[in-house]
Amino acid sequence: MEKVKKIGNHVIDFLKSEKFRVIFNFIIFPLLIVFLADVYYKLISNRGLSIFSSIGYTLYSSSKALIVTWLLIAVFNAILICVLNSSRKAMIIISVFFLILLPVNDFKYNIMGNPVKVSDVNFLNADNTEMMVDVMDTLKGEWMIRTIIKSVVYIAIFGFGVWGYGKINFKFENKKKRIISGLICFGILLLLVIPPKSLRIFMLNKIFDDEQKRDYRRRTTNSSVYSEYGFVQGLYYSFLGDYILPPKNYSREKADEIVEKAISETETTDKKWGEPNVVFILSESFWDISMLDEYEFSTDLTSNIKRLEKTNRCISYKMLSPSFGGASTNVEFEMLTGGSISYFNNGYIPYLQLYKNSKTASNMPNLISEYNKAGYYTKYISSWGRTSYNSEKVFKIIGADDAIYEDDLKNVVKKGNIADSYMMDVILDELKDDSHDKKFLFVTTAQNHMPYTKERYSNYDVEIARSDMSEDLDEVAQSYAQGVYDADKELGRLYDEIQKLDEPTVVVFFGDHLPYLISSDGENMIEEADYFNTDDDDLNELRQHTTQSLIISNFDIDKDESMDFVNSSYIGSYVLNKMVFDISDYFKYIEAMRTKLPVYNRNWVYKNGKFIDISDLDEDDAKAYDDKQQVQYRFFVDNLD
Repeated sequence: MEKVKKIGNHVIDFLKSEKFRVIFNFIIFPLLIVFLADVYYKLISNRGLSIFSSIGYTLYSSSKALIVTWLLIAVFNAILICVLNSSRKAMIIISVFFLILLPVNDFKYNIMGNPVKVSDVNFLNADNTEMMVDVMDTLKGEWMIRTIIKSVVYIAIFGFGVWGYGKINFKFENKKKRIISGLICFGILLLLVIPPKSLRIFMLNKIFDDEQKRDYRRRTTNSSVYSEYGFVQGLYYSFLGDYILPPKNYSREKADEIVEKAISETETTDKKWGEPNVVFILSESFWDISMLDEYEFSTDLTSNIKRLEKTNRCISYKMLSPSFGGASTNVEFEMLTGGSISYFNNGYIPYLQLYKNSKTASNMPNLISEYNKAGYYTKYISSWGRTSYNSEKVFKIIGADDAIYEDDLKNVVKKGNIADSYMMDVILDELKDDSHDKKFLFVTTAQNHMPYTKERYSNYDVEIARSDMSEDLDEVAQSYAQGVYDADKELGRLYDEIQKLDEPTVVVFFGDHLPYLISSDGENMIEEADYFNTDDDDLNELRQHTTQSLIISNFDIDKDESMDFVNSSYIGSYVLNKMVFDISDYFKYIEAMRTKLPVYNRNWVYKNGKFIDISDLDEDDAKAYDDKQQVQYRFFVDNLD
């Protein structure tokens, strides 16, 4: 008994010692932050004690990543201690930071299905913040309750910790040691936050096994990486991974040979369209909700599209979008560049991350520069703010002759957001303006952006004739259906009006993505509808990313069965290849790939009505898939010469 008491006294003396204060503040506390952040994150989808076994396995299986991210937090914590000369104040700052970050992560995860990334700070501006507040007001539900409960528990834990922390608060007594320690830690932090290329590649390959993940025939998503390594580790990995590393066996010469070979083996496209005016219309969240068996509406939502499909001046097709519920700019990127979001890390937004360096970004292929070289006047017309997704900066970099945004538009008519009827009038005014001989316009609409509330419209043309859903979801469905009806109506009007124009004109109309259809109390129509909940997960994913699109003109165009179903990344190049003027080899290559891999994402290729996992592609399709990645890296990253 005396021996036990003696040991107990030794333990108590150690806990009161300077040595323990150093160990706790510089080693244990940063490790606790990593652990508790992971618990908070994994409670998004896990329940009960199973998360602790999951976290235990994570700590065991990814110890290298744990050590590096512990070091990152430890040196940051040490710097704060050196600056403030109080580990208690440092603890408060770091704790508050994570108590903000973790609920924000819950919000993003429940909207986009992906955790936060460091690059998300680029999203923080007035236009994007206003839009996200509107979204958050709609996306309520069980997840918010869980987030509030988790946050309250964490506040209690950290509050108790801060209250009891005074006994082990650490302060430097020696000013010289404090300065030297701070400078050393600052140097280490710089190496971790702004690593030289060689160190970044080493950490990606050896700490996070990125050599395997750069095999694009392996399924990898942000959320799976965060689950594999842990929240803080995943956050740091995604930060390192925003630096785009070359695909396996990459060389510039090889990529150029791929382009040349593909062009030489492809028949020349029939260039019957001449040099018409060209208009691309991104129709916000346009998708025919009447496809759901649970609903019948009082009127046909897409009667005009059906009318146009019967003419010889329309090509109608299904489009696989890279986005669902948001990130419209990723669809813009694919449409304008022929690049594929599938070859970037999950959650990557090129407008925010790829277009940072004006010198390199201006060399990236895009439709604007192609039409500029052909003597077209190019203009971007947006229903949104100029800072949204850095849009104004991007279109200056790629060389648009003009760009106008929401605050530039005069006498605006709104239906919740700017009305589709107003934007069609803007397009028609541009087409009738004779100050430029040839025009290329890229236009984004906003009317049918969420939230979908009954109050959005004072009068409805669309009523619900039958519903198998709840009354709350019915309100969402009717509001959204009215937006679809209006978009279809205005497209029909635009078609009729361009028939009166003397100048040949081509219009590409496309829905950017399916919307979130969520009621005010958190009911999710996508989770309820049979259409999206089959026994085939790949089919469910395909349907969530498939929108209605079509090309219309005021002159006869041939029907094209090869355009029945395509990725959005092929549509811009398809139109470009119909023009009589010379275009770059890059866009000739994209058109050559359209018939080889028309529908694919990072997980599968959809061919002949079947899904083929990327890891199971035959030799020809695997080569085409990998070759396209080589070419994309060549023209969007390794593109200075």
